[in-house]
Amino acid sequence: MEDLDVSLGDGTTKIFLNPCADLDGLRPELANFLQFLRNGRPVDEFTERLVEEVETVKNNKWLEFEYKSFYAKQQDVYEEGKEEGIIQTVKRLKGTLETAAQELAAQCGMSPEEALETARKYW
Repeated sequence: MEDLDVSLGDGTTKIFLNPCADLDGLRPELANFLQFLRNGRPVDEFTERLVEEVETVKNNKWLEFEYKSFYAKQQDVYEEGKEEGIIQTVKRLKGTLETAAQELAAQCGMSPEEALETARKYW
């Protein structure tokens, strides 16, 4: 089913695949791909090539290193963004240090002690 009226507001095109959907009426290539997603077994030349490529990548130590490095960098970026968000939250809060800590705990999912320590750090 295609719904052109749904907009996620980020300027990108998204495709959601439901491998459990009814395959009747789909192009054979798409039906084969969805069947492959369902059970993991290749059913045509394209899905056989997918399996081969996945195996090639899995066995490539350089790609494994690159992926792990990329993942670590993404985690660093995430942590930096999280910290920046906390800093901005603390700066935006009004009132006492204790009030700021309570808000941090509520908004950022911190324990009261962690929130108070963080609020003191950026207050």
